[in-house]
Amino acid sequence: MDPALQELSVLLSEAAARNAAAAVADRIFEAKTRKRDKETIAALEDIVNELLADKSELVRIAQAFDDELVAQRLSSEDVSFITEHLLPLIRQLMEASGQEVLETEMLDALESIFSAETLTIMQLIGFNYRQAIGKPLTELAASAIASRMPNDQTQNMDLQRALVERDIALAELASDADAWARFVELRP
Repeated sequence: MDPALQELSVLLSEAAARNAAAAVADRIFEAKTRKRDKETIAALEDIVNELLADKSELVRIAQAFDDELVAQRLSSEDVSFITEHLLPLIRQLMEASGQEVLETEMLDALESIFSAETLTIMQLIGFNYRQAIGKPLTELAASAIASRMPNDQTQNMDLQRALVERDIALAELASDADAWARFVELRP
């Protein structure tokens, strides 16, 4: 379960336990047995204020649950956008890569997978597209980009190798007096 939803569930459980009918009834009964009107009224006001605060917390928790669940769902506009734009993009990529033999079969399969009906049905049975496809795709893209970036260790080794080669070339140059003299004249 998502950590945010887990935390909201814990908060909901705590609020429900505080507001259990038996617990509230016991507190009201205890307040009435004090036999002092002012103390009873003050205790009942405290109970009402706590219940109102808990109601506000429950509304906040419900809104947070709603926000989390809406963030995981594709809206009808999202579904329409995917079905209208994803397949033409895949078709362009396949044409650019020169895959003509499998193109028809693959596109037919992709059209059935990415149809509005399939996307909606999968969501209704609990499939989370953003987590199942979006998150791994994001990680794949990040690793592909990272793999093309020079590794600091490799880059450092290349730099060290170049410095050693330069030092060797300077040593060879210094062993030839005429070559060294020309080198010194060329340096700014």
